[in-house]
Amino acid sequence: MVLISTLVAVPLAARAEDYPARPVKVIIPFSAGGPTDIVGRVITTKMRESGFGQPLIIENRGGGGGSVGTEVAARSEPDGYTLMIGTSSTHGTNPHLYAKLGYHPVDSFTPIAQVGVTPMMLAVNPKVPARSVAEFIAYAKANPGKLNQSSAGVGAGGHILGALLNKQAGITTVVVPYAGSGPASRDLIAGVTDFAIDGLPVLAPSARAGGLFLLATTMGRRAQAFPDVPTMAELGFPDFDASTWNVLYAPAGTPKPIIDHIFKYVSIALADAGVIARLQDAGVEPTPDTTPEKAAAFTRREFEKWGPLVKMSGAKVE
Repeated sequence: MVLISTLVAVPLAARAEDYPARPVKVIIPFSAGGPTDIVGRVITTKMRESGFGQPLIIENRGGGGGSVGTEVAARSEPDGYTLMIGTSSTHGTNPHLYAKLGYHPVDSFTPIAQVGVTPMMLAVNPKVPARSVAEFIAYAKANPGKLNQSSAGVGAGGHILGALLNKQAGITTVVVPYAGSGPASRDLIAGVTDFAIDGLPVLAPSARAGGLFLLATTMGRRAQAFPDVPTMAELGFPDFDASTWNVLYAPAGTPKPIIDHIFKYVSIALADAGVIARLQDAGVEPTPDTTPEKAAAFTRREFEKWGPLVKMSGAKVE
C-alpha cells in the first residue's frame, strides 16, 4: 500500500513542479456575458498578462443553475488543468435544492481564492408606491398577493430571500420565476413585475437611470456602489446577510504546489488597480485579502447557511 502511494505521489509531484505545461481550462458554469463570466475573464486575463505561463481558456458550461458545469469540474483530473469559478448557487443553494447532485460543494473541490462578492438588492419598479422597505411592507400588507416578484429561477437566491422577506415581514407576494436574471430584470424594468431581489450588476444601470428604486441590500454591509442604500439588517431584519459571490476552485486532490502557483497569480490580479476598477464597474466587490484557507472556510459557511433558508422557502428542483 505504501509503495502504491509512493508511485502515485511521484508523478503528481513531477507534474506540479512543471506546472503549467499546457493551457488551463477554467469552467464558468453559466452562459457567456453574465456576472460570473465577466469576473472569470477579467481575472484570468490579468493572470496571463502577469506571467502565469500558459493561456487560461474560459469554457462556458451552463445548465441546471450552474450544476452541470460544476459537476464536470468536480469529475476532472486534479492536475490543475481544469479549474472553475463557483458561486452561491453552485456551492450554496444547489446542494439543498437538487435531490440528486453529481458533486459535493465541500468534499469535491479544493478552494483557491475568493475573488469577489456581489451585493444583492431589493429593487422596485417605480409604479410601486414605496421608496423604503417600511413603505414596501405597508403596501404589501394592504394588498396581499398583489405584488409580483421577478426571480432568476426556481430556487435562485432572490427567490429564497423573497420567501424570507415574506415570512419575517408577515406579507404575501407572488414569485414569478424566469430563466435567468436577464429576462427577470427586463420584465421588472418594463413593469410586468413589481419587485426583485437580485445581483447589483443587473439592477445598477436602471437604478442609476431612475428606472428602478433600490430599497435595501441583503448583504451584511452596505454596497460600495450605493452607500446610501441601507442593509436589511439595519432595518430590523437581522437574518438577512446574503450575497452572491465567486470563488476559484480546483478539483479535490489537486497538489498544493499547483494551488499555490495559481493563488499567486490570482493575488496579483486582485491587487491590480485596473482589475479592481473593471470588477467594481460590473457591480462586483473584489476580495483581495483572500487565501485558500479563507476560501475553504467561507465555502463551508455558505453551504451550511443556505440549507435552512432553502428549506424555509420550500423551493425544490427535481
